[in-house]
Amino acid sequence: MTTPITIGSLTAPDSGLADVARRHVHGFDCPNVCDLIDHAPFES
Repeated sequence: MTTPITIGSLTAPDSGLADVARRHVHGFDCPNVCDLIDHAPFES
């Protein structure tokens, strides 16, 4: 018996759609992974 592979839902920051939106949609401001890490509440 095989187990189906499930794929998580795509979110804008993780898809190519975000790249298109950043280039072509005025005012699109969705943080990417680097922004999330830079603003994470880690102590240095």
